[in-house]
Amino acid sequence: MALETIILEKGKLIVTLVSSIGELIGTNVALNFGYIQKVNQLTDKFIVGQTVMFDIANAIQFMEISGTKFFLINESDIQLIELDV
Repeated sequence: MALETIILEKGKLIVTLVSSIGELIGTNVALNFGYIQKVNQLTDKFIVGQTVMFDIANAIQFMEISGTKFFLINESDIQLIELDV
């Protein structure tokens, strides 16, 4: 399944798990960092390539390729956006 063939509903994103750019570490929380791979074209909040912290408890893992896990999440589950410095 190629990401190009997926049409997302409004408010949905696809992310892969990554480390924090700024080396932030969450403790005792169900939050993980993810790299946005695909967004719904109607979004005005997020773009492909951003690193975000999201609530993994609400995420749906739907694909794994060579150890990379892809999650479908809601925009509302994003807690912060990391800026490249």
